Amino acid sequence: MPKRRRGGRSHWRLWLTLAVMTACVAGAAVAVWKYNLRVLQAPMDHVLADHAENGRISVRAHYRQYVHNDVLVLDLRGLSGEPTRMDIFSAMLDYAAALKQTRFREIIFASNGREKFAMDGAYFQQLGCDYKASDPLAALYVVWEFPGHIFDMQGRRPYFAPQDPDFAHRVDHFNRFMTDWYEKDVTVVEKK
Repeated sequence: MPKRRRGGRSHWRLWLTLAVMTACVAGAAVAVWKYNLRVLQAPMDHVLADHAENGRISVRAHYRQYVHNDVLVLDLRGLSGEPTRMDIFSAMLDYAAALKQTRFREIIFASNGREKFAMDGAYFQQLGCDYKASDPLAALYVVWEFPGHIFDMQGRRPYFAPQDPDFAHRVDHFNRFMTDWYEKDVTVVEKK
């Protein structure tokens, strides 16, 4: 009786199976990435293009871990030129308006991939429905209310006292949120 060779066809089938499985996983990953790009990043790019007069803001908008479609991550990656805090904030409000028909359970504010703060998705949707870029009083009201809706990532505690009636304290809270969100992590490239 002839001896059987080890490996042979079974080795070839194993490698073919692994190659097909790898291609399927890679294809699924690309499909998930493209879906995030089309559904979330494209509206963000449109909003940021409208806010480019004072500088360039770089934000990645995607689902958490790219697959949790009830959690939106707004990941501020970089700034160039001289965008103010209000430029960045008004871009976020315009983005909320662009996605006002989309429901999220939670919004995560991240900076260079590090998750910093959370906000209830219903409040984000309310901002999108209520905010009018042409009304400066609306912007002041949002700055007044916004800090009370921010939670830290450790234990989901309110980041600020939600019912602080003093306008100066609320503005300080807003400024602290913006500083803690991105100013310590994001590189600002000066305009040349």
